Amino acid sequence: DHSGGELVDKGVELGFQENEFYTPSRINLSREEGDQIIAEASTTAELRTEGTDTAHVAEESPVVHRQVSIREMEDGPPVVVQASGKSDHSSKRSHSNSANESDVAADTGCCVYWVLSVYEQGHIDIGRLRRLHQEIADCVQLFQAEVLLDDAVSGLIRGYPFPHEEMSSADVAARIGQLICRWAAAEEPCVGVFVGVHEGSIRSLPLPSSGGRSGFFGAAPSEARSLCTVHAKERMVHLSEGAKNGLSRLRLLPLAVSPTRESFYLDPCTEAHSAATNSSSKIPSKNAGGRRLSTQVRRTRLSFATSAGHQQPSGALQPSAAGVEGAPGNHQTLETFVAFLQSHGVDITKFGKNSAMAIEDFYKAVVINRQCHLDVVAINDEAPQLERIVALVRVSMRARDPMGELRELRLASTAGDEASAAADLRPTGVSQPLTIIMEDGEHNDWQQALEQHFATTFKVARGAQAECFRCEPDQNTYKEERSSSEILPDIVTTYKSHNVILEVTDVTHEIMGSLGLPTCTDFTTKGRGGSTSRWTWVPLETHKEDQLMEMLLAHGVEVNDFSPNAFAELYDELYERKISSLELVGRELVRTIRVIKVEVHANIFGVEHKLVVKAKYQKGICDDRDAGSPVTMRMSPEQEWQDAAVDALTLRLGFSPEMQKDHLFVDSMSHDVTEEIAYSRTYPGLKSIYEVNKVRAWIMDAQEGRLSAIGLPSATDFTFARRERNSRVAGEGDLVVTQWGWSLSMKQGQATVVARTQSAMDAPQKRRMSTELRPDDKRRVPSLPVEGASSKPYDAKAKPKHKGLPVLCNIMRGKETNWDRARIAATRILDHDYTCKAYHDDITAAFPELSLYCVEDAAEATTCGRTADDEYQRTIGALFAVFWIMRLDLDGKNSFCYGLDDEWIPRDSESKCWVDGHYEPDEIQKRHDFAEKTEWKMITSLLMDAGLFKWKGTERVHDEERTLAMLVMMAIHDIMKLTPLLPMVGGKGVKEFCGYKAGERIGDHDVALSYVLVHHPNLL
Repeated sequence: DHSGGELVDKGVELGFQENEFYTPSRINLSREEGDQIIAEASTTAELRTEGTDTAHVAEESPVVHRQVSIREMEDGPPVVVQASGKSDHSSKRSHSNSANESDVAADTGCCVYWVLSVYEQGHIDIGRLRRLHQEIADCVQLFQAEVLLDDAVSGLIRGYPFPHEEMSSADVAARIGQLICRWAAAEEPCVGVFVGVHEGSIRSLPLPSSGGRSGFFGAAPSEARSLCTVHAKERMVHLSEGAKNGLSRLRLLPLAVSPTRESFYLDPCTEAHSAATNSSSKIPSKNAGGRRLSTQVRRTRLSFATSAGHQQPSGALQPSAAGVEGAPGNHQTLETFVAFLQSHGVDITKFGKNSAMAIEDFYKAVVINRQCHLDVVAINDEAPQLERIVALVRVSMRARDPMGELRELRLASTAGDEASAAADLRPTGVSQPLTIIMEDGEHNDWQQALEQHFATTFKVARGAQAECFRCEPDQNTYKEERSSSEILPDIVTTYKSHNVILEVTDVTHEIMGSLGLPTCTDFTTKGRGGSTSRWTWVPLETHKEDQLMEMLLAHGVEVNDFSPNAFAELYDELYERKISSLELVGRELVRTIRVIKVEVHANIFGVEHKLVVKAKYQKGICDDRDAGSPVTMRMSPEQEWQDAAVDALTLRLGFSPEMQKDHLFVDSMSHDVTEEIAYSRTYPGLKSIYEVNKVRAWIMDAQEGRLSAIGLPSATDFTFARRERNSRVAGEGDLVVTQWGWSLSMKQGQATVVARTQSAMDAPQKRRMSTELRPDDKRRVPSLPVEGASSKPYDAKAKPKHKGLPVLCNIMRGKETNWDRARIAATRILDHDYTCKAYHDDITAAFPELSLYCVEDAAEATTCGRTADDEYQRTIGALFAVFWIMRLDLDGKNSFCYGLDDEWIPRDSESKCWVDGHYEPDEIQKRHDFAEKTEWKMITSLLMDAGLFKWKGTERVHDEERTLAMLVMMAIHDIMKLTPLLPMVGGKGVKEFCGYKAGERIGDHDVALSYVLVHHPNLL
């Protein structure tokens, strides 16, 4: 805690009155006449500096409450809070048992709430609990955060901006949450903890019964607590949308999307480069510069020219007007250019990564092509920093066509030598105005640059320009924009833009033919590196292209840094294909796009493989940045992931929808959605949010000859070529050739048996599993006899009570649940003398739905490729698993690991069956390893968190009603895998269900069961 003496040592004079109070990490000051407090603060948004007209302050707010953190009292200019003038509240506040409104302090910030799981709260040992609180104390100290609420099993922490690491308050809160979860995961066994982070209002209230200690409430604490209970995941940081939007340093970390799609999960092991990540690290030192009261900028022009055999000191600054290009002996080499950048604090290792420009391209732009230059900029007394200066001339060139309509010259497209174009900063793409990047040496004379460009590019001599062009000086504008970008790490760029209107006064001049005049026809020009540009004359009007460009420029995204045709592609995806969107988040322009990723797996000769990209060839260049990626494609905003998966496999592999239905299973249960944030490689400087829909698919019969086109069954590499069209770019589109290959999904030689489920996109049909994929035959329980009318083949002509469910109506007619037997199973499940045989007899007698697996017509018809009896055995296995894991302290562990003998007695590692030759030699070792290495306490914790177990005093008992519900769910959860039972959507008022229209049969077994439970629950 901070004592008054410590605060005086920090230069704060305290004159505490009896109505003033302070808390360990915050000081709350109520103003009284004549009181004066002198503090040193680096941020003083709410404080009046010395010399303020205090009478005016009093007029604005009769009673002013200030909050000054201890962190703000370091390294800053003196600040005086002077109280003067009288107010209605000038008398000291009386002590009362209830607080009035003036006692409530409101603020906005970000909070992280943590709480141990229910199981941990009752069982965690004191040693681990102490270590947890020490870890939290280290985190709070590291990030200079504040503990608002501290309890043995939960806590509330407020994060503050951390300027030294460029972290926002949301960054700090999320990082503290990560470190808490990381500690919990590293413990042996893991500690169950939930963490929630939200940014919003924080309000404090002095608590009369707590000696002046404040209590905290508001949106931030409340929502952070809620995130620890609603859709929470153990040892994952659960972020609200508000907290996510507040991220700065951590904004690019990948996040998983919660089921509500309104919150996000952050993995504790996900790292941010150069962030303070270890709770044992030293507290990063604060900037010592204090609050910037005024800014003085000193620029010094750099020269890279060095004489042969002699090199300037790395820090030398040489004024230069001649540029960097000179005699061969004075030409700056790449090595000396790199050394120069490093001498001015530029981290060279960041170039060429993610969206950053390659250092070779930057060298060409500065030294070879002279399209920009570097200045050293010193602000106040700070260390000089490098700054890139790019000078532009944007020209609106106008002429009238033969009909008298005013048109403007615009760049339609660019194509050519990609290698040369990669280093060119000239904007290219669809319908962009003429833009000239002034070379070094021209920066002070845009007219010279304009004349030179028309002479060299358009072949219009300077004399003809004077005769045919007219420029109105009063319509020209000049603008400077200074921004930082991911393209150039550690270097700020200043764009100096001259905006010029140029009118063609004589369109009939013979030399104007090179500009497509007087008819305003399209024409082409040759540029640097052999590139070809196509120009067009368009009617002068407000263009969407201009609006898009202005929007990008206004938010620091410089289209001059885009690769050729990138602007056209961005326009196309935003306005033509409409597969992405742009929106303003805070002050940053953000592009959002949806992506489908399909992981295709195949069992090839007993070994699981997956299909990945080996290389991609586009525009004559090999791009291996996507090597190892699965089948990936952009989605339209409203497209369902099932349809997108079909399209991706068709368009990226040539795997037709018909082939997919015959040879592929898409595991709908594997579908998940994550959100990844990055700066686009195609559109440098534009922050992009990728909503990634990922799903797994399995090749059913890898030996099928029709699959040779995708490298099966021999797992050979193959290529697929497609034409990537762009409706806004002239030509036939880019030819993209992708090389695909099958890679091992696991260690070589480790075989797998693939369990597959029916996808919602697959039509229900009979499938047959390859016998080579089957393991050794397992022991089976006897099938149930089907009694009464339901043992007969169902009558499709019968008139069932419910349309769309004829089979289910027929089979379940007259059947009832035997609740007495069901409750015996739920009640006696933990009794010592209640055997697995007795449990089996009770559950099979209780639930008539189990007999559905024995219907004659369903015996070979399931949606997952197994027989109906296979599904029955699996359902009984699920019911046995519930019985065994609830009895881990009795005989459940041995039963779960080693099974039962012929007399239904649990086996163990010493049973004779393991040496009778029926099992593989390593079978008993596998089972033994499973028994020894499984985290059984975690399974018990799962049952406790699910409410199946509860505490009655010091005794652990089970919840009979919840256990009964679990048995019911296990009995019915897979019955709709029987194809004849699948319902058809229809009935009174039912027009659609989960995407299935009236008259359509539901193919997904989970959706089918949901349909029955919602619309026809009495059938079960």
